[in-house]
Amino acid sequence: DAQMVPVVGRDGVSHGATLLLHDASSQVTLEQRVETLHVKATQDPLTGVSNRAEFNRLHEVFVETHLEQGLPCSLIISDLDRFKLINDQHGNKLVTRISEQFMCERIRSSDDRQRIPLHMSLGSNQPKLTEAVTLMEANIEEPISLDELSNYVGISRRQLERLFQKHLNCVPTRYYLKLRLNRARLLLLQTSKSIVDIALACGFISAPHFSKCYRDLFGIPPRDERRKLQARSSAEDSDTELAS
Repeated sequence: DAQMVPVVGRDGVSHGATLLLHDASSQVTLEQRVETLHVKATQDPLTGVSNRAEFNRLHEVFVETHLEQGLPCSLIISDLDRFKLINDQHGNKLVTRISEQFMCERIRSSDDRQRIPLHMSLGSNQPKLTEAVTLMEANIEEPISLDELSNYVGISRRQLERLFQKHLNCVPTRYYLKLRLNRARLLLLQTSKSIVDIALACGFISAPHFSKCYRDLFGIPPRDERRKLQARSSAEDSDTELAS
């Protein structure tokens, strides 16, 4: 994008011109931004397949279409969290190979609480709140501002804050931070990523800031928590070798 601006002296005589160049190659339209957010909100970033919220939406359409047309249909759902039992009985190598076949991101440990999808706990009465949380979950690495979030959802910032306070007993920024820290904890305990990489992957600008937020929420620095896990794993491996 170029614009020519004439340079004129006080006497009204033109002395030349200034060429203003504006690089618009990195700009995207609002429609493109919304489409990108829609993809992030409906697809798992690791596998590229539909996430739980999108699955529930497509499932209703799928069943309704087949019922209207009188076509047979079937749905197979595999509880991949049951792989914890396989892990305990046959070891991590086997369960890792199986989960890779299913493109499963992680296996929930026995210490994890099963997360109830927000739309199930709230029902269908709060679509704006559900949409906002879905957008938060889809934008962990590059968090979006509260103003952007309310704009995409289609309500004011104040309305969004009231929804979070009423139904989740938490302000949106605090809820967003907890989402990012919970994702970070999964990466910390389930992967070998460095703490710096985990911090960046969860939208933190520095490892020290991430460590402080992590300690404030979980009561332990991330480095210490990983060391505890490694020590526990080493002890379990030693017990297994003695038993065999």
